[in-house]
Amino acid sequence: MRLSKVMLAIAAITASGGAFAHGYIEKPESRNYLCQLGQNTDCGQAQYEPQSIGEGPDGFPAAGPRNGELASGSGGTNWMGVKLNEQTVDRWAKRKMQAGPNQFTWNFKAAHPIADFKYYITKENWNPNQPITRDSLELTPFCVIPGGPASTTGSTTHSCDVPERNGYHVIYGAWDVSDTAATFYNMIDVEFEENNEGVPSPWSNIIGGITPTIDLLPGSSVKTRVFDANGERPDLSTGIQINSIAQGEKSLWAHALASKINQQQDNLRAGRKGTNGEVTATYGNNTLYTKADSGLVRVEIEVTPAEEGSVGSFSVTGLQESYTLIDNAVTIDFELAAQGKLALEGKVFDADNNAKGHFSGTLENAAQGFSVALNDAGTGKHTMVITGTNDQGQSVQESFEFSLRAESGGGDYEFVYPEGQGNYKAGTVVLQSKTDKTYECKPFPYSGWCNIAAHHYEPGVGSNWQDAWTEK
Repeated sequence: MRLSKVMLAIAAITASGGAFAHGYIEKPESRNYLCQLGQNTDCGQAQYEPQSIGEGPDGFPAAGPRNGELASGSGGTNWMGVKLNEQTVDRWAKRKMQAGPNQFTWNFKAAHPIADFKYYITKENWNPNQPITRDSLELTPFCVIPGGPASTTGSTTHSCDVPERNGYHVIYGAWDVSDTAATFYNMIDVEFEENNEGVPSPWSNIIGGITPTIDLLPGSSVKTRVFDANGERPDLSTGIQINSIAQGEKSLWAHALASKINQQQDNLRAGRKGTNGEVTATYGNNTLYTKADSGLVRVEIEVTPAEEGSVGSFSVTGLQESYTLIDNAVTIDFELAAQGKLALEGKVFDADNNAKGHFSGTLENAAQGFSVALNDAGTGKHTMVITGTNDQGQSVQESFEFSLRAESGGGDYEFVYPEGQGNYKAGTVVLQSKTDKTYECKPFPYSGWCNIAAHHYEPGVGSNWQDAWTEK
């Protein structure tokens, strides 16, 4: 019987389409589902496919996923959920939980005959700042739901009695299917009411969270939007301004906003609830709590990025389309004008992206001449890349192209090919930078080919160049 189950598992893994699409715990929202909802961040593939995370071998706790990989399942799709194995007290958003009867809802994306569902919970003295292992969990499930026929796409809900706990814990749900050798494992991060000598914390209701997803540039701002049953309460808003790159680091601005909420608001706390029932700001995800009688129902976080155009800008004048090399060297002179204060840096690259020159300087609402010396340079197209960076670390970049040509060894020329194309006539002499040679446009009736842009007639290099040109 076991052999046939393994063979079916292999067939399932090799199938195309939705072979890895199975299901997740929807209520209370599992760790992987909260990634899709945006309340957990930096989740990897779980953000897009919560139903594909957590598939692992049957047999937990005697077998099943490896310790430290219980969230991802250690299965064939383990790579999709590896970020979910990270574990600290403030890494994941939490759902409020009370001991006693609770309902758990699975959302199915593929049908499987059911062996059973089992639910485990972390021990009372578990360490939330270490990877979750079997030692973290009570290995006797607190709830077992027996199997049955295949679940269609849809959902099923189980009623389970959850044991008494205080503070942050993890519930580990396992859906064992009977047509493969796999079980689907989901973690739910929950928070029970903390008791201090039998006195409950006043911060009993979770009404939002600070979930920092991005670093913010200087000039950005973040604030809370607080709502009661009648609508928004602007008088309860708390905000911070980002004034430096360091302040804009996502963990730091989240901590700063949570700290300010805790200092200013009587009916709000942000952070992690400790064993004494108090809430302390943390770096990263912060849960938002209110008192049971506050009348507040929701808190949203509003981020206003730095205004466009605050970086500053620069302009370049005096660059030519081409320069003549003398002994394989040339100096490029030009003028830079800055609007705002910018640290400017420029690099010159040849056609093979080899760096050939460099310059730097700082300008503040001013213009200045610059020079960049190119030594041991070759002919052909070159690109100058200029970057301007302000004091807050914001930058703007522009690129400029020009060509380098060799000293003419074949007489004078009127154009560096293809400059001036369309004006070539019989007797026009051009310099081809790719060959360092000059070419003369043939007399009529061949002169018409000189103005054809097709590569075939490019002097010295095109397959039919001799139809139009004569080497000088």
